[in-house]
Amino acid sequence: MNIKTNTIIGFAMVLVPMVALFSTLAGAQPGLIPEGYPEHNFGEPAPLPGGGKIIISNFEPDIFHSRTNQFDDLVETVSSLVHVEMCAGTTELPKIVSEVYFSLTRAIRTGHESIKGTPSTYVREPVLKPDFLPLSLAPGACQNGWVAFTSLGQEGDKALEGASSITFDPSVLGMVPPEQQVKLAWRLPPR
Repeated sequence: MNIKTNTIIGFAMVLVPMVALFSTLAGAQPGLIPEGYPEHNFGEPAPLPGGGKIIISNFEPDIFHSRTNQFDDLVETVSSLVHVEMCAGTTELPKIVSEVYFSLTRAIRTGHESIKGTPSTYVREPVLKPDFLPLSLAPGACQNGWVAFTSLGQEGDKALEGASSITFDPSVLGMVPPEQQVKLAWRLPPR
């Protein structure tokens, strides 16, 4: 009888800390930067292959804009904007310049949610990429402009209110060669 009681007490002594650890982990919030994205300082260069660099600066949240579309419907949007400068180093960076490689992210209980970047046309000029297809950067060339993160609707619909970071992942379209793909992140400055 004593051995059975000791076994139950021993089992309980192991189980209680495990339950406490699981409940702590289950309630843990994800970090401000998604996993697998090295963090870089906002406004400072982050490395690209071949000695290239990206600088993310001038975060401007909640820019409201209204315009009439081709059907004479009023379209209201709200955007958050960042200014991006991308430069190639000693090697060409094929198809590296595209707004869709950037995401505005925020931590939520189950991970991160994000809005992909879009052209800043109608909101702020110059746009990062004036054409539909991603741009290549020749050695030593630079490209800069605004990237917008836009949601439809002005009433209470802010572009990821509480966003914590900007991420860059040029693998999303499958056009950048694997050896030149990098994942980068910048924590947004406090507002």
